[in-house]
Amino acid sequence: MNWERLKVNLEHILNAPAHFRDLPAVEWDKLCAGRAAAERERKSVVCGNKALFYLFASGDTVHALEVEARLAPSERRLIEMTVDAYRERETVHAPMTDSEQERMLRLRDWILYHLEEGTADKPLPDAFVSEPALFETNVPLLLYGDYSDNRRVAYDELKKLLESFFDASILLVPLKDKEWLILGGESLLSDSVGGGDKDED
Repeated sequence: MNWERLKVNLEHILNAPAHFRDLPAVEWDKLCAGRAAAERERKSVVCGNKALFYLFASGDTVHALEVEARLAPSERRLIEMTVDAYRERETVHAPMTDSEQERMLRLRDWILYHLEEGTADKPLPDAFVSEPALFETNVPLLLYGDYSDNRRVAYDELKKLLESFFDASILLVPLKDKEWLILGGESLLSDSVGGGDKDED
């Protein structure tokens, strides 16, 4: 998502500098600890003369927008609503002309957003119509890679390896650094995987 545009607009409206800030999820949790009503579901935190607004999380890192200004509670709520609306608009209406990996990252963002909001029953938006497999019955499988942090797995290579293993087309959705969601037809659970004996008498 292009959060830069949102940052620039907020700087102009508030007449105050804003910066992107990445911090460990445990640090974000500590900042939120003891706040009233968990700081409106932990969407923002006040730290002295600054306010941190939750944008999204990737792995164990929280990506936030830091605004260097004293904000009234009403201003904070308006910015929280703006961030939520921006995130939803960008996820739903983003063009699907980019690579498959980028499309699956956008799908991940959409899934995680609605899980956080408690609206997991929302239907897929029309922006994903270019992925017809998403609108079919799929079997979800969670894949965890147990390898060192300094080793990176190429998306295309992993997808090709998994499709060869399952002998079927799949959708591969990156979740965290070492976790992927595999979506495929019911054939993923058939006896043919791993050498079944359905053809034997």
